[in-house]
Amino acid sequence: MRLIQFRATLCLVVFAFTLHANQEVHANIGFGVDNAQALRDFLIARENALYDQLGADSNDNAPFGRPMLAAYGEWIDVDASRSAKSMDSESVSLWLESTYLVFFHSLNATIFKQGKDLFRELESRDAAELIDIRRIVEMAIGAREFAFANQLINTHSELNIDTLPAIEYDEHFDEDLPAVLHVNGNNSSLIASNITFDNGTLRLLFIFHPHCNFSRKAAKELQSINHFDCFSSRHGDWLAPMHFQDESRAISSWNTANPESLVKLVYNPTAWEPIYFTETPTFYLLEGDKVLSSVHGWRPDSTPAAVSDMLATFLSQSEVEDCQPGSEGASKQ
Repeated sequence: MRLIQFRATLCLVVFAFTLHANQEVHANIGFGVDNAQALRDFLIARENALYDQLGADSNDNAPFGRPMLAAYGEWIDVDASRSAKSMDSESVSLWLESTYLVFFHSLNATIFKQGKDLFRELESRDAAELIDIRRIVEMAIGAREFAFANQLINTHSELNIDTLPAIEYDEHFDEDLPAVLHVNGNNSSLIASNITFDNGTLRLLFIFHPHCNFSRKAAKELQSINHFDCFSSRHGDWLAPMHFQDESRAISSWNTANPESLVKLVYNPTAWEPIYFTETPTFYLLEGDKVLSSVHGWRPDSTPAAVSDMLATFLSQSEVEDCQPGSEGASKQ
């Protein structure tokens, strides 16, 4: 994952894909397409079209999961583990690349299983190249299958990827519900727990990443936002996206340096919809699990007022008064 400047106000979570440039593959891969290269090129063209659409409409920050899955589904409706056996290794690798691209946007469990099956087919032939190994490791990180990723990381030192911390799960953890990863101080382990949204209760989510310049600017200037510190300390969560790279070290460093603004990693972004983690910074105000309002990006001349207005609109008068400077509530922050 990398974060790029977007519309001069926020960072867009995107990924730098390693492509097989100008590679010609004409094998008949047996699932209704001319060849694996055509599938890969079709998906890249669809992704580029979606990025163009996003650039034209800054209010549409929904991820590309559904359209990319739909595009993939136009070509693929087969069992990867069976079909791959009749394909040459170059085509299997290209198909793996296609699952990698679609999984980045969708985090779909079926797509990850297909990618895993394709990788195992390459591995069984001793035909897995370093790029194939890197792709499945990054997909495993996205799927939060850290144990599987670590098996490959520890076997292939040439990846130059640090061993991932262990994930400890709360007793009743449900990956299909909104959840976070708590990063401990020494980054030795992550604790996965669900987030509950009580009906009628307001909650503020600040989507943030320390690698995003606009997020850091926002974090420095949040004190200028009326009621933000007071309300956030009671009903707020700082959340950071994590896709295909381990972000726990960056978050651990941030949390050590900023104990008053502890950031948690998002476990499964698809479980949070219609809350999206494709742009940082973003502010969401929720009532229960319903999004009441949101503010995207950071413009020093307008965003603080917009967030302040968002909070003032929905806070009760007693909460507003309790968060005023000098009040008992504010003094406890």
